[in-house]
Amino acid sequence: MTSSKPPLVGLLSLTDPQTALTDFQNARGVDSAPPPSIPNSTHSDQWTEDARIATAVSVVGGFLLGGLITVCYKVRKRSRRARARR
Repeated sequence: MTSSKPPLVGLLSLTDPQTALTDFQNARGVDSAPPPSIPNSTHSDQWTEDARIATAVSVVGGFLLGGLITVCYKVRKRSRRARARR
């Protein structure tokens, strides 16, 4: 690695990009597909809001369900102790 030649991974340093592209296009043909589109930012904002709502509902639901299970466990444990004392 030198200042004029940055580190490269694999065989990239051994491959001429322009020659590789030309060989690829000769073998496969020119790409006729349109370039990929970038999603609208307002759609992404909506997804973020939906994700926040789903996360909040999941957290609250998990907290409540965990509390309910804990209370049921303690009530059941207390009733077993009361039966054992009789």
